[in-house]
Amino acid sequence: MLEEPMHSIKEVAKFLNVSKRTVQRLIKRGEIEVHRVGSQVRITTFALEKYLRRGEMGELTPDTLTKTQLF
Repeated sequence: MLEEPMHSIKEVAKFLNVSKRTVQRLIKRGEIEVHRVGSQVRITTFALEKYLRRGEMGELTPDTLTKTQLF
């Protein structure tokens, strides 16, 4: 299994052009899936794409997701 890049809240906020607090709210509402690594929160590229594409294509899985470069 390939390891997927993981991004910090700060990196995702910069990419989305929103505040870190906005990303934290999205996480709290369950709109962006996260992984906890100790006390840190990390977001995979897949989870971010899934958030960005929600509603466009129905449920996304790694098999249905096209490879795009977000970062």
